Amino acid sequence: MKNFLRAAMLFCLCLMAWPAGAVETSLAATVNDEVISKFDVGERLSLVALSTNIELNDENRQKIYPQILRNLIDERLQLQEARRMNIMVSEADLNSAIARLAQQNNMPPERFEAHIESKGGSYDSLLDQIRATISWTKVVRQRFGSSVVISQDDINAQIDKLKASMREQQYLVAEIALAVESPKDEPQVKELADRLVSEILGGTPFPPLARQFSQSPSAPDGGDLGWIKRGQLPDVLDKRLATMQPNQISKPLRTADGFTILFLRETRIPTDTDMPPIDRARVTEMLRQKKLETSARKYIRDLRSQALIEIRS
Repeated sequence: MKNFLRAAMLFCLCLMAWPAGAVETSLAATVNDEVISKFDVGERLSLVALSTNIELNDENRQKIYPQILRNLIDERLQLQEARRMNIMVSEADLNSAIARLAQQNNMPPERFEAHIESKGGSYDSLLDQIRATISWTKVVRQRFGSSVVISQDDINAQIDKLKASMREQQYLVAEIALAVESPKDEPQVKELADRLVSEILGGTPFPPLARQFSQSPSAPDGGDLGWIKRGQLPDVLDKRLATMQPNQISKPLRTADGFTILFLRETRIPTDTDMPPIDRARVTEMLRQKKLETSARKYIRDLRSQALIEIRS
């Protein structure tokens, strides 16, 4: 008890000594009374700079700051929902995710933290990001997993579509999807999308930008959608895809949800060797995952609309 009182008195004295207005100006946002500090945003900015090779000059900071803050707000909402549902992320979960990232960077997991810190990135911010991603995956599965029903008719219809399209041209595509939640956000999101296209055309690899900025379920995979065919994307994306050449980046395309940047990696007309037998279990899982992704997008929108979010200038 004495230790608690001593700590409380020390905290109060620190607050009294803090310059007037310093606490307020250090806040970037509050999410249901949970604070996101400008330090938190700065730590994530440094991580984004490391993973994407974006130069953190004043212009770039100003342009990507709103999206980084938005991502952090979503992460807080996801973690809050996970806590509400008593969902935990274990050390094994984190270690497994770190091991995959280290492998992608061609280094052993035990050297990954030192690598991040030596390059000026924040390992703690990376852990926060990974923890939110894993938590949200578990939340969505627990919340909607049992309610997702895939009928035999659904599976048969999808298999028929796959068979019919087997000889059609296919596209190996990646995406960066940026959501526009309200009309007032559109100019800001469009400016960020234009900036990302400039970075890609300037030589920044597509996958790390997708991992840090995209709000699509494909983001953890660097935006990779795999091989798709015409008709699998929204109309505006489908039409643009048909005019693109391999290794081409699209300009930001306005969709119903926001802006999407497409990267067409390759095209092919499948041969017999490209067409393995259709696995019903894989088709079932693909359909299930699509339904979960749709539910997850609505879920996070609902959490945003119900939350008390205040963004500070």
